[in-house]
Amino acid sequence: MNNNMKMGLFKVITLFSILIALSGMAAIASADEEMPIVNIFRGNVTLNGADAPLETVVNAYIDEELRGSHTIESGGKYYIAVVGNGSVDGDKVITFTVCGAAADQSDIEWHASYQSRLLDLTAVDDEAPAVTNATATLSSIVADGVETTKLNVTVIDGCGVGTVTVDLSDIGGSAVQTMTRIEGTDVYSATVTADANTAPGAYCLYVNASDVFGNCNTSVCIDLVIKDVEAPVVSNPDADPESIVADGTETSQLSVTVVDDSDIDFVTVDLSDIGGDAAQEMSRIGDTDVYSVTVTVDANTLPGAYCLYVNASDVFGNYEDGVCIDLEIEDVEAPVVSNPDADPASIVADGTETSQLSVTVVDDSDIDFVTVDLSAIGGSAVQVIESSGGDTYSTDTNASVDTLPGTYCLQVNASDVFGNYDDTSVCIGLEVTEAPTSEYDSADTNQDCVVSMPELMTQIGKWKLQEIGMPELMTSIGRWKLGSGGYC
Repeated sequence: MNNNMKMGLFKVITLFSILIALSGMAAIASADEEMPIVNIFRGNVTLNGADAPLETVVNAYIDEELRGSHTIESGGKYYIAVVGNGSVDGDKVITFTVCGAAADQSDIEWHASYQSRLLDLTAVDDEAPAVTNATATLSSIVADGVETTKLNVTVIDGCGVGTVTVDLSDIGGSAVQTMTRIEGTDVYSATVTADANTAPGAYCLYVNASDVFGNCNTSVCIDLVIKDVEAPVVSNPDADPESIVADGTETSQLSVTVVDDSDIDFVTVDLSDIGGDAAQEMSRIGDTDVYSVTVTVDANTLPGAYCLYVNASDVFGNYEDGVCIDLEIEDVEAPVVSNPDADPASIVADGTETSQLSVTVVDDSDIDFVTVDLSAIGGSAVQVIESSGGDTYSTDTNASVDTLPGTYCLQVNASDVFGNYDDTSVCIGLEVTEAPTSEYDSADTNQDCVVSMPELMTQIGKWKLQEIGMPELMTSIGRWKLGSGGYC
C-alpha cells in the first residue's frame, strides 16, 4: 500500500472516529449547549522499550476523567479521539496511559480544533497485578490426600495477566501450582488436597501473580486450615499431695500433661464427687504442656479414693475424657465399736471350752484391722477378730488352765486404713470359772476310776517304802474291791 492510500485510509478512520464521538455527545446535548469538539492524536507508542503489542489499550484523561480510549490494532501505532468542550476544557492538560501505565510525554493541552496532532507515547509498566478476594471454598479440610477445596483469587492487570501460581509446598503440593482463569472473569482457581503428613493448623498459601512483563505480586495468601481429627493425649495425672482432709480448707494441686498436633481449646476436671464444679478449668503452666488447678474438698465428702476425670479438647472439637487423677480423701475419725458380746458369757478355765467374742465396727472408710487383747486369759494381746459378714467381727477363744476365776474385760482395738483407731472405749466381758477337780485314787495311775490289781501292788510297794501311809493304802484297797464298777 502506497503512502497516499495510507493517508487516505487514515483520514477516513479519523473522520469516522469523530462522527462516532460527536454522535454520542449530540444525543444528550440541548439545543443551546456548545457542541463537543474532538482532538485527534496519533503516533508511535512504545511500552517497556518495545512497540506496544496488539490489544494494548491507550486512554486519554482530562482532570482524571476518561475522555478517549483506543485499542491498538497495528503494533506500535495508535490514534485516539479526545473529547472536550472549548469553553471548559481549553488549555487543560491531557494525560495518556498505555496499558494502564502513565505515558512519558510533554504537556499536551486540549484545544478546540479538529486538526490531528502527532504525538509519540512511551510508557513503562512496572506495576504488578492487583490480587484480591483470596478465598478457599472450604476454609478447612482434612489432611488425607482426598478431601478437596478450591482456592480462588481475583487478578487484574492493565497490560494483561501472565501466570498465576500458588505455593502448596506447606501442605505437600507444588510450590508453583498453576491457577487457571475462569473464563469470562478475572478469577483464577486451583483445586487442592492436603498430604496426609501435613500437620494440623492454619496455613497461608501464597499466590504469585505475574503480568506479561514479569512484574509479580507475591504479597497475598489464601488462608486454609488443616483440620485435626485426633484427640489430645492426656498423661501424667497427679495430685500433690495425694490425700487431703475433707474440710474445705486443705488443698491439693491436680495436674496433667496434654499434647496435641493443634491448639488446645480447654482442659477441665470433674470435681463434682468432692463438692466442686463438674467442669473445673485447668490452667496451662507457662509454655509447658502441663495444666493444673488447686482444689479443696467439701466437708460433706465421704472419705475414700476418688478418680477425678479430665476432659481435654483441641480447637477442632476432638476430646479425651478417659484419664482421671487419683485423690484420696482422708478419714480423721476412729471407727465406732459397739455391741460387744461373748457367747457363752462364761467358760471354764480348762483350755478347752470356748466362747465366741464379737463386736460391731463401722467407719466412713475401710477397716484395716480389729483385734482383742486376750493376754489376761492366756491368749494373744492382739488376737485378730475377723469379719463375719457386714459390720460384725468375731473370734473364738478359750481360757488357759492358769487363768484365775473372775470376770474379764477384754479390750478391743479397731483401726481404719487411715490409722484412726479406738482401743479404749469398748471391751468384751467374759466370766472365767475354775475347772472342777476330780479325786482320783493315788493308785489309779491312768485315772479311769478303777484301781486294778497291778496298780494296787504298786501302791503296796510305795507303802513298804513309806512313800504313802496306811490310811492311803487302805483307801486304795477299798477302791480295788469295788472292781470294774469304779469308784468315781
